[in-house]
Amino acid sequence: MNFKKYLMDDGTYLTTRDVADAVGVTRIAAYRRLQKSSDKKYVLAMKGSEILSENTGRPIGTSRWRDDPVQVAFGIPINPSYMDGMSSKGELPRDRNGKLLSFTQQSALSDFRRRGRQQWRDENEGNIFNVYNSHKEEMDALKRRRKDDNF
Repeated sequence: MNFKKYLMDDGTYLTTRDVADAVGVTRIAAYRRLQKSSDKKYVLAMKGSEILSENTGRPIGTSRWRDDPVQVAFGIPINPSYMDGMSSKGELPRDRNGKLLSFTQQSALSDFRRRGRQQWRDENEGNIFNVYNSHKEEMDALKRRRKDDNF
């Protein structure tokens, strides 16, 4: 079978079969590597190698949201962080600069905000506005009462 040949930076050609056999990955994984880079060291790196994580920045599924500092002019925030993830009806979410967010970025933003809320709850446990835990306890007690009364 004739496979497509990919030109590497050093002038050699590799196919998905060459990469799959050399590295021990599937042909799909070899194809992704060849699509992502023309660096022969990266394409032929073994699974779990540092060069693979260096090229992507972080392992898959562990990207973190980076909250940029807010620009302020005359006491008015120009690009506040709450604008990240905003969308109009029927549109995809955008960051505060108007760029579309990828699914990975949306997930990272959601995780960032969830962690921020939990940190706030932990730091302000006695705050009257932080009634989540007591409300949960009340709801659990109500459910138990209803279960005992056979409603």
